Amino acid sequence: MKVLVTGGAGFIGSHVVEKLIQENYQLVVVDNLSAGTLENIHKDAKFIKMDIRSHQLLELFMEEKFDYVIHLAAQTMVHKSIAMPDYDCDVNISGTVNLLEGCRKTQVRRLVFSSTAAVYGDVTALPIMENACTLPTSFYGLSKLTCESYLALYHKLY
Repeated sequence: MKVLVTGGAGFIGSHVVEKLIQENYQLVVVDNLSAGTLENIHKDAKFIKMDIRSHQLLELFMEEKFDYVIHLAAQTMVHKSIAMPDYDCDVNISGTVNLLEGCRKTQVRRLVFSSTAAVYGDVTALPIMENACTLPTSFYGLSKLTCESYLALYHKLY
């Protein structure tokens, strides 16, 4: 089985890649290295330096024919999302839609998406339950919540 991990050069992504390689999956990592590092990329994974917003992403999907996608790539800095909401939206929302189109057009079997507790905003009760009200207080939280809605609608429509 072939798996694409976006953001696979980051802390979480590199650990996901390592576990999947131990389980004998064939791994492709896409990362633009804006936050991740080359040192985090597993030697047995194929690495492609690419931004998830790139139009070349669809070509990669068509060439590699992924079975599964684990989507961890994102702009994750809250302060950056507030200072540059257009950038946050472009990376997190447009990048995710670009990825979803690759999945849809190449019949990827399953997609795993990493959201954030920031979709819930400032909470008073812990632990946060998944059915808690969402009220993001940053564009980062809002962009991840928007991606959740895109994922739900893509699942319903396609």
